[in-house]
Amino acid sequence: MDIEITESDDMQAVRITGDVDLSCSGQLRDALLPTVGRFTITVIDMSGVGSIDSSGVAGLVEGHQLAKKRSCRMVLAACGPSVTRVLQLAKLDQVFNMAASVEDAAGAAR
Repeated sequence: MDIEITESDDMQAVRITGDVDLSCSGQLRDALLPTVGRFTITVIDMSGVGSIDSSGVAGLVEGHQLAKKRSCRMVLAACGPSVTRVLQLAKLDQVFNMAASVEDAAGAAR
């Protein structure tokens, strides 16, 4: 898994590439949690994620809870079919803010 973070104005974009599983979920948390709340919106670009397991989902949930606590937004963008299915099975598609693309997520924040 690779993580790339870009910042602009009041938004940060976190692009994740690869599978998010137990072997790298700590890396996701370490990259995401310290920066959530420094920006009005954090967009998690999931377009490069092939699969995600419960430990990866747990990291995203933790980020979502922290964003709410810090009065900012975290949006999952461009989730592929397998990621969407995992979120739907856990009913987290009803919890997370989700957008079809990074551009849609950024536009909704303005």
